[in-house]
Amino acid sequence: MQKMDAPHMRKIFLRLIVPLLLLLLFFPYLASEWYHFLAPQKPLNDADILLVEGWISEGSLKQTVREFHSKNYQYLAVASIQLPETYRLHSPGALVFPLKVPARVREQTDSVEVTAYSTPAGGAFARMHVYINQQEIGSQTTHASPDVYRFPIPKNSIRQVAVVYKDDYYDWEAGEDRNLYITSVQISGQLLSPRTDSSYLDRGHLDGQKIQAIHQSEAGMSAELLKGMGVAEDKIILIEAPEEEINKTLTTARSVSQWLANQEVPYSLNIFTESTHARRSLMLYRKALAENTRVGVIASSPESYHAQNWWKDPAGRSYVLSQSLKYGYALLTYFFV
Repeated sequence: MQKMDAPHMRKIFLRLIVPLLLLLLFFPYLASEWYHFLAPQKPLNDADILLVEGWISEGSLKQTVREFHSKNYQYLAVASIQLPETYRLHSPGALVFPLKVPARVREQTDSVEVTAYSTPAGGAFARMHVYINQQEIGSQTTHASPDVYRFPIPKNSIRQVAVVYKDDYYDWEAGEDRNLYITSVQISGQLLSPRTDSSYLDRGHLDGQKIQAIHQSEAGMSAELLKGMGVAEDKIILIEAPEEEINKTLTTARSVSQWLANQEVPYSLNIFTESTHARRSLMLYRKALAENTRVGVIASSPESYHAQNWWKDPAGRSYVLSQSLKYGYALLTYFFV
């Protein structure tokens, strides 16, 4: 085998090794700059409305409240698309259905039927537990496709049915999120939908300690949380966009644009959203809003990872990289949606 001479080795080193070393040397700086590019802080100093995207985390909502109280905003608007009838339990809690079934019908009932499915994580699907009058009557592991699960019930007065989710699991690094989806509950011929006025969510445990109403949108849920955080009800504006699977941000922005067009006076606004979602939100809102609408953006500070070193944490890598891909998709489809 012919040996490579020194000049040839030097060329390989200069062309391959040196660029790699430079990339490794400057990677922390480049990664940090990319984060700040995706999460710009470009608020208007005199915005009339603080517009929060309704799907953001509870921690980001707390940051929203601090921003709202620190400036002279007239209103805090909460906007998102409407949710499907199927209810997603993404964290431990109970979906509770108070019953309005006549006593004579209850006596004839021998089972409750729950239509549900789940997404797997950690090698397992979600297991749901069904309770009657706060007593567990059974549990079953769900699957990827919707199915009907039947549970025998006692022959006594039935005041409520609850579907409880306990085994939540999330893996940032693997991109896995175990969720339980409840489509409906049927008992005594009565079909109960999760998004009704009577059903509610008991967060954490079935103990009545953290009761939350079921809303038609994530914006509705966030508005309720904001009231509990000290924002006056008459300062909150709820904007719900039509249900959409793909272009959710743009669909929401168009509904906000319609709402603004119906107001007697022009409003300027600051969008408050989740960290690296900010640049995409600002771009799509500018596309949807009228040309004379002034708009700024505020990116929340992440709580599950450090912004400066996001690549070192599984949560940071997962979120920033996913938002990078979504920003790229928004750029590619900007003129076609």
